Amino acid sequence: MPNLTLLAPLDGWCAPLSEVPDAVFSGLMLGDGIAIDPVSGVVKAPCDGEVTTVAAAFSETLRASPTGDLAFICGSNGLPMTKEGFGNAFRKACRAAGIRKSAHGLRKLAATRAADADATIWQLNAMFGWTGTKMAMRYTQASDRKHAAREGFRKLNDARTNCPAPSQKVRDSI
Repeated sequence: MPNLTLLAPLDGWCAPLSEVPDAVFSGLMLGDGIAIDPVSGVVKAPCDGEVTTVAAAFSETLRASPTGDLAFICGSNGLPMTKEGFGNAFRKACRAAGIRKSAHGLRKLAATRAADADATIWQLNAMFGWTGTKMAMRYTQASDRKHAAREGFRKLNDARTNCPAPSQKVRDSI
C-alpha cells in the first residue's frame, strides 16, 4: 500500500483541545487531537477525493458549516474512523449530553424515512451499503404495512354501503 501524506486543511494557529470552548472537544470525548484557529477563510482538501452521494439535509448542513462542503471524520490517530469507532464516539458524546441515542438509531431513522418515501430494496442497499435483501426488506415491509393500512382505511371510509347509519339512539348507556 503506498504512503499517503495528509496536510492540514487550513492555515492557522494550533492549540491543544483543552483550550477549545466546547466541552465535547476540551473534554476529549471524541479523542485527543489539536484545534486550529484559522487565519484565512480558505480550507483545502488534504488529498484528492470525490463525494458521489450525500443526503440533501447533510449536504445543506455541510454547506452551512465553516468548512463549506468538506467534512472529515477522523479518530484521535488522524485516520478515518471506522463505522464502529464513529458509533462508539457518537454514543459517548450523546451520553455526556444526557441523550440516550446512538449513530445506529440515526441510521435506522434514515432507513425508515427512505422506505416510507418509497425507496426500493435496491435503493436502500445502495444508500446504506447492505447486500442481499434481508435488511432492506425489514424496512420496506414495515413501510408497506403502514401504506397498506392507510390505503385500506381510506377505501373503507370512501366505500358506499347499502345500510344507512341509524338516525336514532342505538342503545342506552350502561
